[in-house]
Parts: sequence; structure tokens; C-alpha cells
Amino acid sequence: MTAAPDTPTRQFPSTPAPMMQVPTIRLAQVPEADALLARSPFALLVGMVLDQQIPVGRALTGPATISQRIGRELDPAELAGYDPEQFAAVLSRPPAVHRSPVAMAGRIQKLAAHINKTYGGDVTRMWSDRSTGAEVLRRFEDLPGFGRSKARILLALLGKQLGVTPAGWREAAAPYGEEGARLSLADVVDQASLDAVRAAKRARKLAKRTAARRDGAARDQRSAAGGPREEAAAPRRPTRVGTGSSTPQVVAGSGVTGVTGVHTTK
Repeated sequence: MTAAPDTPTRQFPSTPAPMMQVPTIRLAQVPEADALLARSPFALLVGMVLDQQIPVGRALTGPATISQRIGRELDPAELAGYDPEQFAAVLSRPPAVHRSPVAMAGRIQKLAAHINKTYGGDVTRMWSDRSTGAEVLRRFEDLPGFGRSKARILLALLGKQLGVTPAGWREAAAPYGEEGARLSLADVVDQASLDAVRAAKRARKLAKRTAARRDGAARDQRSAAGGPREEAAAPRRPTRVGTGSSTPQVVAGSGVTGVTGVHTTK
């Protein structure tokens, strides 16, 4: 395992000038974990990668836990070069950093390799070149472990709480960039706002399940109503050709099932 170089931790710059001090954030609701997320852009990315299928608080304390276990702050170059089995063991040690520690270890190493190769290990290069919010968003969407929604949430978080405000960032991060929204991690500033975001997330999930059940019921009704007519309109069975065999011969086609007809021989 290669030791990380002794380099100062990179801080979040605003656009265009660097910030004069590390911002205060309360995303994990654990002071030590939040302090690391505030001063280390790469740690924040790692926390967002971990934010899947586990409570957000547990995900965002993950970078601090990993940092404690390896004995130093997270560095993209070091993590990219870490032995995969050894790094998976770091995340798997009880209590495990994630419910799927081996898979997440691989994702974090892919993220680290991408940052190291594309941005020379400096996360802030994704937004410090006066790019627009839409351009920064595209870079976030290219990050391993990030999808469209997570990329928008990250852009909204940077704009709302960390002073990174490229032109058009609110529009690019919509709907998470909207002022006064309580939709995502970008809006968490204390326990009350965290509770509000969780409640909104539960409400969205419930609405999706309700809509899915309603759509399913509507499909069932249409199917039941249309069943007899479809059966009556079904084509006649093809004429049997006498060859002395009763084996069906299936002819492939281009329909939904990939079969246009079944020809049998008598």
C-alpha cells in the first residue's frame, strides 16, 4: 500500500475566488464527520457515493470512518492505488461502513481513479474554471457512482451551502436548486431540516407507489374489458399439413413474443 503524500487538504472555492475559510455544514449531524466533509471535496463525493440503500447519516459518516481506519484523510491517488481486497477489508471491518462494503469499496476506488486521472486528484477543478452550471453538472454526471439526480443534488449542495455558484447553477440543479426547497441533502442545515427532507422523500415514495398501483389497476381493467374482443378477433389456427408427424414447427417473427405462428403436421 502506498502512503499518501503530505499535502494540504483542498478546500471548496467559490466562483471565481477561493473561500477564505472552511464553511460549516451539518449534513451528517456528527461534528467530526461534518468537519471532514466541509474541508475535503473528495470526502464529500465519497459520502454521496455511499448514500445508497442506507440512512444518509450513516453514509455521510462513512468518509470519516474510512479516514480513521487508514490513519489519514482521503486522497484520490492513494485510494485509486489501494489493493482492492485490502480496501474492501477496510470498509468491511465491523461495524461495516455500508451494507454492501465490497461493492462500495470498488465504486469508491473507481471514483478515486476518475478524479486522479481526469482532474489530477483535485476535485475543485470540476468547477473552478468559470464553467457554467450546466457544464459542471455534466462533469458530475460522469462521476462513477453518480446518476442524474445525485449529480443535481451535488450541484445544489455546492451552491446552497459551500459557495460554489457557477452561472445558471440553480436552473441546472433543478428542482433541487430551488430556493426554499426541502427536497434533498442540499437543504439539510440542522435536524429539523433533515427531518423535513426525510418526510418529503417518504411522501414522494408513497406517491410513486400509489400511482403505480393506480396504473396497474387501470391496465387490469382495460385488459379485462378488452379480453373477449381480442379473443374473438384472433386469427384462425393454420391448416395442418399431413406429413405423419405431430411435432409443432414454430416460425420466428418480429412480434412482441417473436413468434408469428405455429404450424403443425399431422
